[in-house]
Amino acid sequence: MERIVNDFQLNIATANGTGSQSANLILLHTMFNMGVPVSGKNLFPSNIAGLPTWYILRVSDRGYQAPGDRTHIQVIMNKATW
Repeated sequence: MERIVNDFQLNIATANGTGSQSANLILLHTMFNMGVPVSGKNLFPSNIAGLPTWYILRVSDRGYQAPGDRTHIQVIMNKATW
């Protein structure tokens, strides 16, 4: 097997309006400030508070910006986002 370093995708699912966007940006900026190439994307299917929202964080030494073809870590914060 090929060893893969700093190439993974993290998905975080929460309810819209819970401050998740701020928390996700803190995570993104923390990784970036550590020198890890990272990109993030918020997916808001609705602007109504309480509905599901997803954040995709892609870490890649090769500088990939788009989400990968598989999720390595999935964090689901409530039943609605599951």
